Amino acid sequence: MYQRMKLACLFLIVTAITANAVRADEMKIASVDVGKIFNEWKYAVKSREKIEKSKDALESANNDRLAVINQYQMMLSKMQQQYQVNKATMSQEDKAKL
Repeated sequence: MYQRMKLACLFLIVTAITANAVRADEMKIASVDVGKIFNEWKYAVKSREKIEKSKDALESANNDRLAVINQYQMMLSKMQQQYQVNKATMSQEDKAKL
């Protein structure tokens, strides 16, 4: 909410400046590159940096989880192969354990 309020205030200020410039120059058209203003705004830069850090941390955690998942999938695949190869000679207990 606070971030939206700051952004709204920024746009209001830009609009007011633009409106005053138009009136002052006898209705000449002025344009403002809001993207450039936003990209140089310290709050926006810090927010972007926080987002990037959070994204990197999540990506790292997800990669760790994915490695564990892949390890379990390999174990499952080996167990399935072992079962297929040995199912004819395995006892019911061994089948249940596997």
